[in-house]
Amino acid sequence: MVFDIAPTDKGTELRFTHVGLKPSEECYDVCHDSWHFYIASLRDLISKGSGQPNKGEENANPTVVPQNENIGLERMAASDGAEMIVMTTAAAKPGIESKVRDALRDVAGAARKQSGCIDYSVFRSRAEPNVTICVERWASRQERDAFLGSADAKNFVSAITGAFLERPSPISYTTLEVGS
Repeated sequence: MVFDIAPTDKGTELRFTHVGLKPSEECYDVCHDSWHFYIASLRDLISKGSGQPNKGEENANPTVVPQNENIGLERMAASDGAEMIVMTTAAAKPGIESKVRDALRDVAGAARKQSGCIDYSVFRSRAEPNVTICVERWASRQERDAFLGSADAKNFVSAITGAFLERPSPISYTTLEVGS
């Protein structure tokens, strides 16, 4: 996310860019609509002193996922068997960061033992130690789907349900072939 701020004749211009968000991405519609809502809320907060930080009123705290929401691991649609990369960023709730890290270590270890797993790495933010990024590389979507159906993946989901400030949203990628 990039925020460019520049002075203008009328005051200040704030330009927001979600780098890499393209209509071809599977999350494009949701992200586009959500950013439109939240940026408008930010404008109202700045100009009127009050924004609407929560889309809908069902959740009084916009940073907390309702306890009954199943965060699940999304299954991707079947593909042509091409390599697949999945990246998931999530922030653990205060006080349970070590529980989340243990669950992530367990699922990463289990995934790495699968024949279709090329790599499964987990990173932690230096600036915000409760924030982790999982980077999965699989030989194909089918291989990842097989793992998501395993007992190890189901145990992971059970261990982390309700553990994050916001619902993690896995994003899938394919390798971009570039010239040498």
